[in-house]
Amino acid sequence: MNNLVNITALKTDYWHELSKRRGVKPINRYDADLDILFVYFSDKETDRIITHEVDQNVAFLYRHSDKEIIGMKIDAFEREFLPRVPETRVWKLSDSGVSLNGMCDIVFAVERTDRPVSVPYRIDREIKALEPVFA
Repeated sequence: MNNLVNITALKTDYWHELSKRRGVKPINRYDADLDILFVYFSDKETDRIITHEVDQNVAFLYRHSDKEIIGMKIDAFEREFLPRVPETRVWKLSDSGVSLNGMCDIVFAVERTDRPVSVPYRIDREIKALEPVFA
């Protein structure tokens, strides 16, 4: 796995600021053809976005210009990341052996649902929590 920058160069200040604002929620976009879930913390990005892989499924999205993390990408979301049965899966950054400056941990919980709902609404329901723990 080759990354353009070391994980210690990525910044969490922008994400921290957004998390403190009331009413600002991550934007989930799922590409069913690629089976990739994109979670954007801001919808106003115009800079070039780069990915930094954390493990086989999770990568951070960061701005090229200032290395601020602006989102996450989950590969093989339906095929591998979601549990196969209706139960909760919790992904933690600390379990991956990776640490970020300014952050203690990230907890990302998902739960497969069997309810017959269209994909965007189902994905939103399957994401139970995305909680950064800033230092």
